[in-house]
Amino acid sequence: MRRASNKRAMEAGPRGAQPLDDLGEAERALKSGNLTMAAVKGGRLIFSTSVPGLRAIFSALGALGGEFPGSSVADKVVGRAAALLYAHYGARAVFGATMSEGAAAVLRERGIGVRFDRLVPEIRGRNGVGMCPFERAVMGIRDPDEAVREISRLVRSPASAREG
Repeated sequence: MRRASNKRAMEAGPRGAQPLDDLGEAERALKSGNLTMAAVKGGRLIFSTSVPGLRAIFSALGALGGEFPGSSVADKVVGRAAALLYAHYGARAVFGATMSEGAAAVLRERGIGVRFDRLVPEIRGRNGVGMCPFERAVMGIRDPDEAVREISRLVRSPASAREG
């Protein structure tokens, strides 16, 4: 297994500078509190939570509905599953305190601004043994719509409730 990289990356993508300004605000919010995710749009914090895993994303979508698209998100851990969800639901930029290489690739391919503190080959399961089940479930999936279906199926399974 390769060592984790602490290299910071930033890509504006084709959608303009505002998302990265908002991304800095989201990152500050994430790091200033005991949060797992924060979303900023138009210079204002529109959502924050300390709910772990993919549930944070689903909580944001439930609370924000149509306000989520175009937001910039800072998330404690961004794996490929989270990246595909962010792409599907219209995030403009994503910061990950820890981000998998697959997540960074997904976001970049879709022109979504990317920044991270730590880049890792993969996201591990909460028990630290093996790959995160959500990361594993979307490993070969490139289409965000297909990923949403697979993640939704997995979320409904009882075993996944402990993981994400």
